[in-house]
Amino acid sequence: DNDHDGPAKELAKKLISYCFLGNVTFEGLQEIMEDFPVEIIEDAIVKSNTLQIVLNSEHVTLDVVTHLVNLAPTVGNSTVEIEEHLAHWFLLDNRCPPLHIACKNRECPESVIKFLLEKYPSAAGQSWTDELGRRGYSGGFPLHCYLMRAIKREVYDECDDGTGDLIYEHPEIPGQQLDYDTVEMLVQACPEALTTRADLGNPMTILCHGCTISLELARLLTDEEQKCFDAKEGSDLEGLLFPMRCLLQNHDFESFPTDVFRYFMECS
Repeated sequence: DNDHDGPAKELAKKLISYCFLGNVTFEGLQEIMEDFPVEIIEDAIVKSNTLQIVLNSEHVTLDVVTHLVNLAPTVGNSTVEIEEHLAHWFLLDNRCPPLHIACKNRECPESVIKFLLEKYPSAAGQSWTDELGRRGYSGGFPLHCYLMRAIKREVYDECDDGTGDLIYEHPEIPGQQLDYDTVEMLVQACPEALTTRADLGNPMTILCHGCTISLELARLLTDEEQKCFDAKEGSDLEGLLFPMRCLLQNHDFESFPTDVFRYFMECS
């Protein structure tokens, strides 16, 4: 409806400006939207990509995500449609679905991922590729994105050393513990993801690159035909080959997972 375009764009701009502050709250959203009718609010949330931006924030909370989804139920199936420079700013691909963003963001609670999965189960079957070509973004299904959280990453930061010259630091982001229930929900929602490759391989290969691995997770990520152990699986990059070799080459474990290695031997 053309009558909605003006108010919806006005509210969308307010929501984007508010999201730039970073710490989006339930109360803050209510204050911004209180003078607008429901249909304008829904249109503005979709147009402003508020849900996607919130999901990419280090301050994302379940109550805010739930509130946005309740106000705009279709937003969970929407994709980001913003200028490329803003996509870089938010570290989002310009067509990255909300569930992928939640799975990639290491600060996003698993409760948010589970909520989105329950509301939009078909989103687990959406494949995505980071067309902006940034390092460290695997693409693939939400399962691939979530498993990437366990991999230790380097971040390239520019900083001033006091002389006016820029120096480059390479701080590490440690890998995270993976939540078994979240992985199980993602697998059940899209079993085909188990044998689908992303940049670092299939889910089992990605798991073997991570800092934490358990026998329970390894069993969960094994497909019925055990195609995940195919020797041809992996990457063209040196050292990123099939799961067993990845496991042996991974030096980020606190202690080597002998039980997982034995399991791989049994499956080979």
